[in-house]
Order: sequence, then structure tokens, then C-alpha cells
Amino acid sequence: YFLHYMLQKVLCLNLFDLKHSRNQTNLFDFLVYLFPYFLKKALSQGLYKEYQKKTYNDSNLQGAIDIKTHLKQNLPFRGKVAYRLREHSFDNSITQLVRHTIELIRQKPNLRDILHSDSETLDFVNLIAQHTPLYHARDRHTVINANRKPFVHPYFTEYTGLQKICLQILRHEGLKYAKNDAKAHGILFDGAWLWEEYLNTLLHPIGYKHPTNNNRKGGIKVYAQKLSGNNVRRYPDFVKDSRIILDAKYKRMKENHISRDDLNQILSYLFLYRADIGGYIAPTIDDNLALNMGLLNGFGGSIHKFKLAIPQ
Repeated sequence: YFLHYMLQKVLCLNLFDLKHSRNQTNLFDFLVYLFPYFLKKALSQGLYKEYQKKTYNDSNLQGAIDIKTHLKQNLPFRGKVAYRLREHSFDNSITQLVRHTIELIRQKPNLRDILHSDSETLDFVNLIAQHTPLYHARDRHTVINANRKPFVHPYFTEYTGLQKICLQILRHEGLKYAKNDAKAHGILFDGAWLWEEYLNTLLHPIGYKHPTNNNRKGGIKVYAQKLSGNNVRRYPDFVKDSRIILDAKYKRMKENHISRDDLNQILSYLFLYRADIGGYIAPTIDDNLALNMGLLNGFGGSIHKFKLAIPQ
């Protein structure tokens, strides 16, 4: 139950009302339930736009005149000029791919609710629909072919994952929960990452920052001066005002014992940040517990253990 709860809190999934069973002929695609997560990560960088060549035939002349089209359509002259223009557009192959994925999910009664599982997802879905006026269902294969190459952009980096999952959904690839040639006997998940991201939903609203070493965001430099070979950073799980350092541990921790590696890790964070408090947050089947492990020598400070009770 706690695994399902963390998945719901971190990925905004509804895993408590799965309208499927092993005996149904329709397939339950787990990838669809990851779509909102990748959608929000990508659009947090903004709506992608790119230059496109467009042709116009009106009186607002811009760009280069299309002489062949102009002679064909505008003689005798009626005040219009045919021309080509290169301009930014939100309606492109990437946003069209996302729109086709949204429309495919909308067609599935047992999956469409995921598009409005939370207000942010709904806002992003509406944003994509608003900026893709050229959408038509018959263009799906054309849009898929236009996205055969992996998306690469120096700024819109999160769109790479979104493009990949959209293609998998549209091609009906991925993990299936039903009779299928590609058998799956279980799901592998990163419990440590999921626990860390779940804690972020609790700690971020009260002022904690969450550095992440996966995408190299946040953290602190080990060396004061940047020299060749020493550009090293450390990424504690949670930092508040550079005075409190917390490390998430997805394991059972004994009340009066800290392993050598865990202790050395939190001591290095305390030293680099010159912080006053260092601590660990771990789940427990017992009651909530906050335990002060004692004051430190040297620069001072203290180490604590915080155990978060998980209802059984």
C-alpha cells in the first residue's frame, strides 16, 4: 500500500482504482500512467517552439516573395502578394506528437482520467491543445515518422524523455499487464529514489531545497577554487538555509547506531555547508521518532535521526 501511495504522491497517479483484471482482453499499459510525469517535466522548461517555413498570400508582405505562386494566384493583381516566411511556431512535430498521444489516451475510457489527475497536468494538456490547431487524427503516422530521430536540444532537454514515451504509447509498445508475447513477471522500481521524491513533497513546502545528482542540479562545490580536475560537487538530499542537512534513507535504521558510511557522508555535508544540524529520515513501522544522536567535536553541530511512521 505504501508503494502505491508514494507512486501516487510523486507521479500523481491514481493507483487505487485500476479498472482492469488479468481476465480482460484489453491491455493495461503502465507507460500511459507515466505520461503526466514526463509531460510536466518537459513543460516546466516551457512550451517548445521552433523555426518553420510558412507560405502566405495576403497584403502583409514579409520575407521572400514566392514569384511562381504569386504569378499563378494573383494575376490580375488584387492587392495580395505570395511570400515565404521563416518564423517561430509552437505547432511543430514535437508538440503535435504530444497532442496525438493526448488524443489517443482520451479515446480510452479506462485511462482518460489520468489527463486530469491534478490541476497542473490538466493545465499542460489544455496548453498543448491550444497551441496545436493543425492537429488531425489522420496525420498520426506522419507525425510519428517526423519524430524518428531522438530529440536533442541544448535547453529543452526534458523533451527527450517525453518524445520517447509518446512514441512508445503511440506505437503500443512497453510493459503490458495481460496476455502478451513479451512476458513481464514483475516491476523493478528504485525505492530509494521514490522515497526521496516522496519526502520532497513534504519538505519542499516548508522551505527545503532538494539537490539532485541525477541531473546535476543544486549541490555544493567541494573545492573553493575551480582548478583542472577538481570540479567536484556533493549533493545532499535536502538543505534548508544552508544550516540544516537531511539525508533520506530507504532502509531500517537502528535507533542508537549509524553505519560508518552513513556517518562519513553526513559529516562531509556538515563540513562543506558549515551547517548546524545534520540528520537522517527513514521509514519505520513504529511511531514517529526524533532522536538526537549528540553534539559533534571540531566545528560543532549535531546529528539527528527522524523516523517517519508508515501505517501498517
